[in-house]
Amino acid sequence: MTYRDTRQYILTFFLLLLGLFANAQEFEKINTGVVGDIKYSILNPEQFAMVNGKGWVLLDGKKLDAQSDLYKLLHETGYSNVIPDNKLPNGDGVFIRGVDTNDEDNYGDTEKNRVVGNYQEDLVGPHNHNIGRSKLGDYEPPNDVYILQQNSTDYQSTAKMNTSETRPRNVCLYIYIKINQ
Repeated sequence: MTYRDTRQYILTFFLLLLGLFANAQEFEKINTGVVGDIKYSILNPEQFAMVNGKGWVLLDGKKLDAQSDLYKLLHETGYSNVIPDNKLPNGDGVFIRGVDTNDEDNYGDTEKNRVVGNYQEDLVGPHNHNIGRSKLGDYEPPNDVYILQQNSTDYQSTAKMNTSETRPRNVCLYIYIKINQ
């Protein structure tokens, strides 16, 4: 096959693909993933359904439909404890953490044997701030903090920040779960 033939073949293939997807109704016929799959996406639910087909819902803590394939699968196989009260896990504003499957290592979750779908509150573990006495400045009783004096005009505080959470850099995405084939 010559370079020109290959190029013509590829161009024809892509034109055929474009023809298949030219109509939005054709997008609805596409069905990706299997029951229980999770996908992150920048697409809103309507756009996501157009590209990935039906059977996907947001992982947002809503009650799982008893007629869904996921519900039936979990109950038939004895894993209904994954969805307490028949509610999906709520992925809104939380970080996903992999199940710790190796009890013999020191990696992963310190709370071994957590159930898939289990929510865990935030926690700040024990830690130290090594501050030399010479840098320790004024004590503010109302805030219960010491101000760290770096120089006469610049202060840095260990006080509570104007935020309600501790978090790493992150990006916000939709989280979907496949509940029906």
